[in-house]
Amino acid sequence: MTVAQPPGAAAAGKLAVAAEAGAGDKQPLFRFGLLSDVQYADKEDGASFHGTPRYYRYALKQLDAAVRGAAGLPASFKGAGLSNAGAG
Repeated sequence: MTVAQPPGAAAAGKLAVAAEAGAGDKQPLFRFGLLSDVQYADKEDGASFHGTPRYYRYALKQLDAAVRGAAGLPASFKGAGLSNAGAG
């Protein structure tokens, strides 16, 4: 299944590759990935107060694509954490 990406979605992957390419021969002490603040809502796309586009209904598809993409990458540790810290 091909998932269309909102503008700028591929930039994070390109930035990570560029940062790794610039590391030279040095090896990182460890590697990990982090996903936070996924904002899903059953509402029309919108924008933040600063005008940044928000793709509410698309959030879960984008999260799924990120998890699938990261699953095969090397990592020093893997885990899952769920928090309702900001809920309520």
